[in-house]
Amino acid sequence: MRYCSATVMFVALLFSGCGGNVSPDGFFDAEGSVQWNGEPLQTGWIVFRAADSSSKNVAAQISDGSFTVNIQPGEKIVEITAERDVPGKFGIGPSGEKVPAKEAFIPPKYNTESELKSTVTFPLAEPLTYQLTDA
Repeated sequence: MRYCSATVMFVALLFSGCGGNVSPDGFFDAEGSVQWNGEPLQTGWIVFRAADSSSKNVAAQISDGSFTVNIQPGEKIVEITAERDVPGKFGIGPSGEKVPAKEAFIPPKYNTESELKSTVTFPLAEPLTYQLTDA
């Protein structure tokens, strides 16, 4: 009977994450930050693609240089995108209104041709941090 109680307690602790929560399918919340040329990336998106298709691809919005993503552990290819207004250029919005034109400004080496890789573990030893430059 003691063995059974100890096993139940161990399984309960395992699924509670011992300091974080892990869902039954292995997802947990991970925090991180993105800097662009030494400054927090104001807005954008970060995508984590499974390097070996062993886990699901996930994405999160970046706001004021920070993000929280619900992710599974494993090797990831990381893609980061962002847009900014093009000074003096405008387009037409869905209701016919004049809207600022946008441009993607993060280089392809950080998204469509990403060179960024991360090993995500649970629990994370430290937040996921990415320093991007236009150089």
